[in-house]
This record gives sequence, C-alpha cells and structure tokens, in this order.
Amino acid sequence: MSKMQKEGEKPKKSSASNTKVVSKNNKNNTAKIIKIAVYFLFVITLLVSIPFSQSLERALNHANYTFATKVGDYSVHFIDVGQGDCTLIELPDNKLFMIDTGPSTARNNLRKYLSGLNITTIDYLCFTHYDSDHIGNGSMIFDAFEVKNVFIPKVYSQYEVAQNKNTNSSYRVLTSPSWNNLSQAIYNEGCSLFYNSPDINILEEDYRISFWMPTSDWANTSNEYSPFILVDIQGSKYMFTGDAPVSQENAFLSQYSDLLNSTDTFDVDVFKLGHHGSDSSNSLALLQAIRPKYAIVSCGANNYGHPASEVLTCLQVVGCQQIKRTDKNGTIVLTTSTATSQIESTTNFNHITDFYLEWKYVLITGFVLLALFSLTFIKKKKM
Repeated sequence: MSKMQKEGEKPKKSSASNTKVVSKNNKNNTAKIIKIAVYFLFVITLLVSIPFSQSLERALNHANYTFATKVGDYSVHFIDVGQGDCTLIELPDNKLFMIDTGPSTARNNLRKYLSGLNITTIDYLCFTHYDSDHIGNGSMIFDAFEVKNVFIPKVYSQYEVAQNKNTNSSYRVLTSPSWNNLSQAIYNEGCSLFYNSPDINILEEDYRISFWMPTSDWANTSNEYSPFILVDIQGSKYMFTGDAPVSQENAFLSQYSDLLNSTDTFDVDVFKLGHHGSDSSNSLALLQAIRPKYAIVSCGANNYGHPASEVLTCLQVVGCQQIKRTDKNGTIVLTTSTATSQIESTTNFNHITDFYLEWKYVLITGFVLLALFSLTFIKKKKM
C-alpha cells in the first residue's frame, strides 16, 4: 500500500479511465441524435406519403374517366402491363373485346385499371398464345369479371384430356401448369370456347373482328400459334399479331396475297407491333403490306432490346406517322366518335411499372414501426 494512500480509501481512477467514460458518453449522445433524426425523418416521410398515396390511388382508379355511353363511340386501351401484352377495346355497341392479359407481375395494376373503368363483363377474350406474359392474369380475369366468349390457340391442356374434352387428335397437348389452370378456369366460367381459326368472324353493324390464321393445327413454338387479328370499326382498322415470328408473317403474306393486292382490307390504321417490337417479328415486307399510320409498342423494361431499332426504322420507311410505347407513355388510349369517324386523340393515363407498391400497406406498416420506435425512447426515459 502506498504511503500517500490513507487506510480505507479507494484507489483513484486513472485519466485513461476518465477518457473512456467521456468517449462512451459521446457515442451514446451521437447515437441518440441519429435516432432522433431518423425518427423525425421517418415521420416527415410518412406525412408526405399520405397525399401522394391518395393521388396515386385516384390515378390508378381513373376517377375522372368513364367509358363512352353513346352508341357509336369506341376506345382502344393499350394497357401498360410492363413486359407483356394486354389490349381492351370498347366496341361501338358497348361490348368489350380483350386481347391477352399481361404477366402476373402486373396483376394488381390490371385489376385496378379495369375496376376503375367500372367493368363487370368482358364479351370477348382472346389469348393469342400460351406464354406467361400474355396469359398471366387470365385466371384473375375469370375471377373478377363475367366472361362470355373465349378464343384460345389450338392447344389442349391436361385438364381437357382428363375430362375427355380432347376431340381433335391433331391438336397439341401442352404440359404446363399455368395453361392447365387457365383451361380449368375457362371451363369453370361456363363461357363459349373457340379455338383460334380463320372461321371466326364477329360481324356487327358497326364493326367486324376477323381472325386470319397462317398457322396449321400444330406449331413448334408458342409464338407460332399467334393469330393475326383484324378489328375493323367504322372503317378504322386495328391489327394485332401476338408474338407471331417473321416465318408466320411470310406465311400470312403468301396465304392472303390476293386480298393484299386487290383490296384495301389490310390498309391498317393502327398496328400493335408483334412480339413487343422485336426484330424477330415486324418484317419490312409485312409493314409494307399493311402500311400502318400509327404503331403501338407494348413493352416494359427489358433486356431483349424491345423495341428493336431496326423495326422503328422500318416503320419510318413505310410512312408510319406516330409510334407510341407503353414503357415510355404508360397506358395508351385511342378514342373515336361518330362525329368524325376518325381517331381523335391519344390519352396517356398513369405510367404503371412492373412493380407496384401498395401505399396503403406501406403507411400502415410505417405507423406501426413508428409506434414501436417511440416505445424504445419511452422505456429508456423511465429507466
């Protein structure tokens, strides 16, 4: 024991220990400041999100848009479903024709869009082929709406085989869970079912829908099942080719050469580019034959190079006046009225991305986390 230290006295702390205590206190204070800053930043973010989420919800539900009720008017909706296809046509007699349903990643977006238009019934629903970016929301459509007539490629599902509905031995049987589920949903709906063929023509006073099929009963790839659909409404023509490749385009040009050369049947006003604008479709030969005035590209962010620059150049060569893209413009709606019988306007609604965040759930989760975060401060204060 040191002589200087009195008996019973505790040893004094060293200066190094004091430095450690001060350093620890500084760290605690810094951590507390960071927590408080994060707390207030979180609160501000939530408060800013509230009006933003409301305006986003209104935009998705299209509160300011309703279908034309006057017989004779019509509109064509090229719905933004990301990297996929979905088109909705309001026909002059107020019936609805939908071509493809987009990928399942756009399910919430598509449901909101259609619900915002107060749709209850789809009169005609066509699946061009069985790829997931075209049939992904099929089951949802059957669950949410009444569907009266369905058009599908000449491909049987395992469900149809099991139920002894396979009556044409030349049709392919596809072993795909998604196609099987969709097939079952079609039969459960109890709607009229048609296999895409040139025998299909929907004829009404103000419009005609024709299926032109350069495809045999059996195809090697899914894209080759895609029909060429021509919708003629009051003299304005819209063409859809699904994902039909150039080989099918050439077959189409050869098979219907007489019509192409002798009439204006295929003078197309609006052409939805095949296969999302890929150069594996949309050959210069086809574009020269149909001479579209307007072109629509249905695509999202992708690594495929859609739409291909070569295709966009070919459109310019054939005199296409305007090109619209869902990845750039969002949902594209063309409207026409009986007053002019011409395409009057292009209305771009909200741009829907492949990933849509449900803001209501974000807000609820945020406030719960905020409450839990607040409890940590209260507990520490009590201690």
